[in-house]
Amino acid sequence: MTIAAFTWTGAVCATLVAAMPAYAQDPAPATQPVVTDSSAAAAVLHGRALAERRGMGGRFAGGFASGILLGLIGTGITYAIAGSDDASLPAMEAARLSTANPSYSLAYQQGYSERLKSRRRSSALTGGLLGTLTFVVIYVSATSGN
Repeated sequence: MTIAAFTWTGAVCATLVAAMPAYAQDPAPATQPVVTDSSAAAAVLHGRALAERRGMGGRFAGGFASGILLGLIGTGITYAIAGSDDASLPAMEAARLSTANPSYSLAYQQGYSERLKSRRRSSALTGGLLGTLTFVVIYVSATSGN
């Protein structure tokens, strides 16, 4: 490999490492807003808000690894797996919702599940595409002869 290939590879890896903490951080749990509206729409929004606070670093890393190792096929596999994983509520939230209105509880769970699966798929896809791009850059750099 030439110096230019190492430079490109280093730049791509540095960019990915810099982007990784944004996906890996799991923010401190915020307090759940006081429920003043027990409608289904409010329940869906509250469920989605809880899903937003879940960390996605593992999905991103898995997508990145599969993208480097298997390319677009690995990205597709990781995307499919991320969308089919269980998205049940954490135990503390399920216990808190056990005293709520059943229709509110169901809408909350649906909002949580839909948003969490969407975020998982997006994170896995982003990691997979960046992994594939990294592989392509490394491959092109290694095969371009000077």
